Amino acid sequence: GEGGGAYIDGQSADIWDNLMCGNLSDKGAGIAMVDPPDATLENNIFNENYSLHYGGGAYILAGPNTNDPTIINNTFLGNSAGKNPPGFLPVIYVFGGGGALMLDGTLSDFRNNIVSHTPFGAGISGLDGDNYTIGDPITMDHNIFYFNCETDGCQEDDPGQWLNLAGDYATHTLSPLNYEFNPYPSYYGGPDLDCYPDAFYTTFESAAVDNGDPSIEDIGGSQSDIGAYGGPRANVLDQ
Repeated sequence: GEGGGAYIDGQSADIWDNLMCGNLSDKGAGIAMVDPPDATLENNIFNENYSLHYGGGAYILAGPNTNDPTIINNTFLGNSAGKNPPGFLPVIYVFGGGGALMLDGTLSDFRNNIVSHTPFGAGISGLDGDNYTIGDPITMDHNIFYFNCETDGCQEDDPGQWLNLAGDYATHTLSPLNYEFNPYPSYYGGPDLDCYPDAFYTTFESAAVDNGDPSIEDIGGSQSDIGAYGGPRANVLDQ
């Protein structure tokens, strides 16, 4: 039902430096977290996870004990929510399910993330609930949003078809401190439910390089890169 890669219920967790690829579930195909008091997602890669309803990459459901989660320096690439994955009967269950991420009843500290190449369900979706009411301000800065689609037939060369925010978050507009440029992940072959031989670091021409939150530094002391290979906890030295 929930949490194709991992399921955490009522516990605090620091989820760091993981690759979650090719998982399938009803909610939170990569990871599902229910009422976490404190949650941190940092330097993870969520790739080609398929949720039938909500949160292809990750699904976080707030409860009475939940503080807003921290989601920094992750790469959400090729995830989908709301319909069956390739190779299965083509059935659509919901629209705006949050292909990369669903935040159900919560806000988040969302910085330095790549949210791209979402084939269905839009990039990030939010629903009102315990810690979020429609109209509350959301803060998402220094992220890359690129080619996030809500419906089939969305074209990469037509940004007017992209939908970065959905659900109750659709009432918001992304701040100008975010980018809509191709992050250029290395060797990305598209949604085949198979990470091999994809690589997820960004190439040198990517807008992700040195364009992260200026308050965050990479290991070598330069301004942080955006995505899973940036920030002080990245597992590689910025070359």
